[in-house]
Amino acid sequence: MHPSPERRSWDGSSISAPRRRSLSARPDGPACLPGRSARPLAHGRVVPPLPRVSGRRLVAVSRVRRLPAVPCPVRGEGFASWVDRVAAVLEVPPGVAARALGLECRQWGSSTRPLFFGVTLTPASLDGLRNATGLRAAELRQMHLDRYAGTVLDLSGVELSREASLTAVAAREWMMPTWSRACPPCLKRDGVWPLWWRLGIAAVCPVHRCLLVDVCPRCGVRLLRGSERVPRGLLTREPLPAVGECANRPPHGPRGRAGLCRQVLPDIPATAVPEVWADLQRRVLAVAGGVRLSGSRASR
Repeated sequence: MHPSPERRSWDGSSISAPRRRSLSARPDGPACLPGRSARPLAHGRVVPPLPRVSGRRLVAVSRVRRLPAVPCPVRGEGFASWVDRVAAVLEVPPGVAARALGLECRQWGSSTRPLFFGVTLTPASLDGLRNATGLRAAELRQMHLDRYAGTVLDLSGVELSREASLTAVAAREWMMPTWSRACPPCLKRDGVWPLWWRLGIAAVCPVHRCLLVDVCPRCGVRLLRGSERVPRGLLTREPLPAVGECANRPPHGPRGRAGLCRQVLPDIPATAVPEVWADLQRRVLAVAGGVRLSGSRASR
């Protein structure tokens, strides 16, 4: 879902600061930007400084400031997608936004990766998020794959005190914590990446009746993975890739930002499928959401 050297908007339009009346604020939280697209606010860059680290070191959560505004999570949105939209609002790289949100992160080189990113939240990350955004814990947890635990995922074995415990669970379960499938027409519509696209059962877009794309046709790397060999973290430095670009690093490609894939993901051709396939995907997603299917009737 992704950053650009220009001022980033998620629908490709030019960015203008929103009028004050377009914000809806909770008494105990920051202004929450409505709608499916993010717009930067004229509040400056309210983010904590990045510590100097070397190697793949764990960076502890430091003092977290309440952010002036964050985009409202879209129903069903994945956490990585929402963090990208927060970065667009703050006009900073996603890795800097992750630190401003109070997430526990592991830093190496010019990228950072929150612990258990998109799968679950550590207690420290949850506290940091609540302090930085004013969002409820339930809203934050709904953007993580552990919302499907007990239906289509079994996350037993994940130990929040041991980051390496996720490796075996991710290999066992039908989920993609380091990459995602995508529906190009959906990305063209609003730029939001739903959480269910990271499930192994994700195959068809029920809205556009097309196959989901899992590999970029230009670089051959799985979407959002970063590189074929090692998953990339969140970028912390500019310049950033343009809106909607793949930004993976092709195998044997040149080093540096110039070597990143320039494929525009919403422009990838979509392969149409029969309605019966789309209906089957709806039923599978209903089960993932906790609905019991019995014949032609569904119940919770």
